[in-house]
Amino acid sequence: MKAKLIRKQNRSGFTLIELMVVIAIIAAIAGVAYPIVLNQRNAGDRNVAQSNLTNLHKTLMSFSNDYGAYPCDTLAERFLEDEKNNDIDYGPITGNTSNCYLRQLFYLNAVESEENFYAKINGLGRMSRQPDNKIAKGHALEKGECGFAYVMTKSDEEGADVKGSVTAMNAPLLMTSVAGRTPMSGGDVVFDGESFQMYALVLFNDGSVKTKELTSDPSDDRKGRLKDLFPENKKTGVSQADRYVVLPPDL
Repeated sequence: MKAKLIRKQNRSGFTLIELMVVIAIIAAIAGVAYPIVLNQRNAGDRNVAQSNLTNLHKTLMSFSNDYGAYPCDTLAERFLEDEKNNDIDYGPITGNTSNCYLRQLFYLNAVESEENFYAKINGLGRMSRQPDNKIAKGHALEKGECGFAYVMTKSDEEGADVKGSVTAMNAPLLMTSVAGRTPMSGGDVVFDGESFQMYALVLFNDGSVKTKELTSDPSDDRKGRLKDLFPENKKTGVSQADRYVVLPPDL
C-alpha cells in the first residue's frame, strides 16, 4: 500500500479574529499613552509661558525705570506728542486689548523681538500664533502674537476712562489664559480652562510667576475662575478687584 503524502498548506496573513485582537491592543495602548503625551505637551507649553512671563517682567521693570510707570494712557499720550517718535508706528498703543498697551514696550531700545509675548492658546475658539518679529509699520503684536492679558488700574475720577499702571506689589500684571474678548473688571475675570488644562499662569508685580489651578465656572465647565487674585484693603479685608481692569489679548 502506497503511503499517501499529505501536503500541509502554509497559512499566510491574519484571521479576522487575530486582526481584531491586534487592533484592540493598539487602541488600548493608545488610550493609555495619549493622556501622558498630552500632559507632557501641556506642561511644556506652561513652561514656555512661565519663562516668557519672567522675561516680560524684566522688560516691564526696565520700562518703568525709564518712564516712571508701566504702559498706560498717560505714557501713550507722551509718546505720541514727542516729535522724535513721528516716524515710529508700532500700531495703536491704547485700546481694549493687551496688544495695544504692550506695544509701548517697544519704545525701549532694547526690545526688538516679539518672542516673549507668546503663550500657546488653543481653547474656546481662540488661537495664538508664533510671532513673526515684524514690529515696524504697524506690525507689532498683531492679532494672535500676544498670549497674555494685561492688568491695569481704573481712574479714581468718576466717569473718567483713563487706565493707569499697577503699583501694588501683590497685584497681578500679566496672566494667561483669560477667556474674555473685551476688557473686564478684576472681579469678573474668567479663564479659558482648555488651553492649560484648568490652570492659569499669573505674573505679579513683585516678579513672581505662579501657576494656579482653576475652579470650574458653574455656567461652563470649559472655563474657570481664581479666588484671591487681587489684593485686599488692609483695613477692611475687602478685595480691591474692582479697582483693576483686565485687558485680554487680541486672539
